[in-house]
Amino acid sequence: MGDLGHHAPYMLWVAGDLEALEQSFVGVVGTRQPTGTGLNNTSKLVRMLNQPVVSGGAKGIDAAAHRAALDIGLTTIAFMAGGLDRAYPLENWSLFHELVRSGGALVSEMAPGTAPSRFRFLQRNRLIAAASRELFVVQAAYRSGSKNTANSARMLGREVFAIPGAWSDRVAQGTNAMIQEGLAKPFHLGLTPRLDLNDERRRVEDAIRNGAEGEVQIAVESGLPLTAVESMLNLIELEQDPPSAVIKL
Repeated sequence: MGDLGHHAPYMLWVAGDLEALEQSFVGVVGTRQPTGTGLNNTSKLVRMLNQPVVSGGAKGIDAAAHRAALDIGLTTIAFMAGGLDRAYPLENWSLFHELVRSGGALVSEMAPGTAPSRFRFLQRNRLIAAASRELFVVQAAYRSGSKNTANSARMLGREVFAIPGAWSDRVAQGTNAMIQEGLAKPFHLGLTPRLDLNDERRRVEDAIRNGAEGEVQIAVESGLPLTAVESMLNLIELEQDPPSAVIKL
């Protein structure tokens, strides 16, 4: 949350495992009124990324992302727009309880007793963005809270991906617009998103600082493919010890 600067929350209320917040998360968000395809794509995406998931606990894509993470044993946390005792929506209370029991957490910057409101939903979106290493938008209408979350993620320097769809599909118009406007990179299920080299380097170096040794451990710690780790280690080695030119007479 330190990336938020003056916009960082003064305090966070947490229900669940505090240590869960120290993990590296991918953010998965989207419309509250998804199609069957959107729900299916959310499940596919979470399984493909195979990383702890952060979202907003709302019905629709958020709930599907939390559900998919729980189904495959991933940690997942949900940021609430009101106090933890006013977690919304009520229809997701069983999901919230399972999320906490499974080692995840419900998080809010609002004191208990605070009712969720439209402004607070928009306000909490910056927390989802800050907690995400990368943000994925599955389905979103042209005007949506997901676009607000994507804007916050971009301002924080996070990579943003969106799943494109048919322009005739209302819940794909937002993701298509994000891609067209350069706010998000298109993500096609079945392909692994290619992170920029600076982000890959940061993740490799962070893994080494955290004690990872050897390419396999670094790959596990960083969440990067082994081939990407090997390439980055070679690049770092070359920079630290550049080969000298040999002139033969």
